[in-house]
Amino acid sequence: MLFRRLAIVLLAVSILPGIRAQVSAETESSMALLQHAVDAAKANHLEDAVFYFYAGQLRRRLEVALFPPNSDEDAEGVYAFQYTIGQSLNLAASDDPAASLRALDRYDRWKPTVAPGFKPLWPSAHPVKPAAVLPQIEATKRDFSVHMRLLMTLLEDPEYFKQFHIARDCNMAPVAQRPAGASCKAAHDSMFRIEKQRGVEGMESLSRKE
Repeated sequence: MLFRRLAIVLLAVSILPGIRAQVSAETESSMALLQHAVDAAKANHLEDAVFYFYAGQLRRRLEVALFPPNSDEDAEGVYAFQYTIGQSLNLAASDDPAASLRALDRYDRWKPTVAPGFKPLWPSAHPVKPAAVLPQIEATKRDFSVHMRLLMTLLEDPEYFKQFHIARDCNMAPVAQRPAGASCKAAHDSMFRIEKQRGVEGMESLSRKE
């Protein structure tokens, strides 16, 4: 199970001290939100895990925009943590589109704010006023939600769900366990056909534009 694989990855992650204090999802730091995603995933609470992971990603963007790191290396800890948990969480999210859609409903209602006195985990010599970055953050949030909602809605179609997971195994399964080339092509073609039938530009349609 993906959750077991995720738990193995997460057990190896070392978290900076002091980030797990409970405040609220609106004011918590990116690292705190990502840690909540870890805890929810370990408890097999997928909806919570997906919500906190998506929120943590956007909150990181907000923090970096408001408090530009003095160097790229200064914020590497947050990037590394997000990357470490991201692949397994994204895989798990695509296995339960209904739970992921509920998480997206919560994500849409969530409005990240920066509490007075907030300090990022990296040095920042030139903070930026919120008014200068919030419109772009809101646009990023909307675009992400639209993209993920489209994918999860497609995945609620049983045939698309089946073909998506075959295509995913073609790229991500251990080499010895990957489907045959003909099966992979058929899966991608089926995804493309379903997207065209539904009149949406899903991931397969977009990939064929590149």
